[in-house]
Amino acid sequence: MAEQEKFLTTGEFSTLTGISASVIGRMLREGKLKGVKSSGKWKIPESELQSKIIQSKKKGEAQAGLKTSQEPAQPDISPAGKTYTVSEFAEMTYLTEYGVEQWLKSGRLTGQRNEQGEWLVDARNLKNPQFKRLIRE
Repeated sequence: MAEQEKFLTTGEFSTLTGISASVIGRMLREGKLKGVKSSGKWKIPESELQSKIIQSKKKGEAQAGLKTSQEPAQPDISPAGKTYTVSEFAEMTYLTEYGVEQWLKSGRLTGQRNEQGEWLVDARNLKNPQFKRLIRE
């Protein structure tokens, strides 16, 4: 009896490859990755982990055509001491404003409150390897 191929969700695929789920979704929509949509969720064959585009992305080669615009992959980051408002930081990343505030409160992001009590997010967070995958491309 032939063994059925295992399918992964975009989240599982993202975890295994180190590529953000949003980029995985875009690759599926653009046909760069094979997958099927079932009940509104993508199912990706496990064999796609060995696809050329994933292997080249994992090796850091020429982004394998993942860039869809001519904009820089990451925002211009000023020297230490630069801060962003919660909304500015949310626009630069895949976090919502609520998510940014929650991460600041929990200590996952560094920042401080100004005199009005509004959060200011340290620009250094954008250089943290843990958060690089959250930066909008």
